[in-house]
Amino acid sequence: MTQVTKKNAGRPRGLGKANPSHVPGSGNGIGHDPSAPDFSMARTALDAATLPAILREMAENLFSYYRDPESLLALATLNGRTNRDGKMRRNRSEGREAEVKAGISILLCMDLTSLIVGIPTKSGHIHRTCRELARKVGMVDHKGHPHKRFQRAFHRFQDAGYITMHRVAAKGDGGRIIQTSAIKNVSADFLTILLGGSKRDRERLEAARSRHYVHQKPKFELTEAERREVERANLQARMAKEAQDRKAAREASAYRAANPEAPIVLTPQEKAAAHAAARQAYQAHLLNSGEGFASIHTKLKAFPSLEKWEPSFTPPQ
Repeated sequence: MTQVTKKNAGRPRGLGKANPSHVPGSGNGIGHDPSAPDFSMARTALDAATLPAILREMAENLFSYYRDPESLLALATLNGRTNRDGKMRRNRSEGREAEVKAGISILLCMDLTSLIVGIPTKSGHIHRTCRELARKVGMVDHKGHPHKRFQRAFHRFQDAGYITMHRVAAKGDGGRIIQTSAIKNVSADFLTILLGGSKRDRERLEAARSRHYVHQKPKFELTEAERREVERANLQARMAKEAQDRKAAREASAYRAANPEAPIVLTPQEKAAAHAAARQAYQAHLLNSGEGFASIHTKLKAFPSLEKWEPSFTPPQ
């Protein structure tokens, strides 16, 4: 039995710390009012942005998802649960509020031509981070990191198939792996749903993308001098990489000649070539063995990947 003290006197049992922003009867302690969702920062960011008319239309329709979960059914029923009447259970209103904000931030930062969340430039896209997206709609914590509500909403967009994200890594000095901003691609089906979901709406979207491309193309066309500079830089980079590969191969060959008893150490290029040759030889052996397709397929799948393969590996016969 809970002992009544001055600290918890007058408070219902089962409640944790008191939240000054708690809305009575809302069922949550984050200051969310189901009857009055807080879209103020999303609205401000949308009003201040210069967007194509069709993107603004999508954003306005996305706001209606809060009151009408049926408009984005894949997102609203993502939990997969059913009510007693057999109908799919919709997600909670505070979840829909966060999803609307996350969706607005995506539309604000999306390039209409490519459907990539980023800024197009002559040399490619500058990909927007989740921190930048969350900051657009005020969903960051006191350190400027995306709030967990934004992260959950963004992951739900991924699970619903509305956006895909691909991690990108680059090799820096000394072979150090550097993580860069992930590539985020928005689904054309999702945007079509926001426009109404019909075949005509898909045609409207494709026409708008074509017009946007024609309008933006002059900004990103390279001049003759810029094109020549890009080609020169690409050639320099390829020659530098080939020189490094030759140097590594020469050093590895010299080391093996001076240390014949040492374990075999292959350069990445040598290892890739040896792995491909070993796998092809194993495949030829299996095909000549007369085994059935299912058995050959199973054994080939069990062959180690390049990362796990070693020159000393001997496949089962």
